[in-house]
Amino acid sequence: MKLSEIDESTIERIYAGFKAAYGFPQGECEKLARSIQKEIGGEVVAGFLKFNGGDREHWWVNKDGEIIDPMSDELMESDPHRHLEVHRNDLTKVEG
Repeated sequence: MKLSEIDESTIERIYAGFKAAYGFPQGECEKLARSIQKEIGGEVVAGFLKFNGGDREHWWVNKDGEIIDPMSDELMESDPHRHLEVHRNDLTKVEG
């Protein structure tokens, strides 16, 4: 399913804020994923980015079967990889 223009704009705005605060926001992927999920929905996913040279723990959002991960999108051109899911957390179902 294709994301709406509003969702895409929201993701870009959130990621730009993280980049302004942290440069490339390595180490902030869980916080980034939770921020995106809070605004556009979906499920927060924990797992690994699988690179040719090894794995890196990582978090992203899955919405309607689509991986939403602006950090990974930025890395893909210079360092091809794939996502390996370990578990999900639909924060819309968490109280508090």
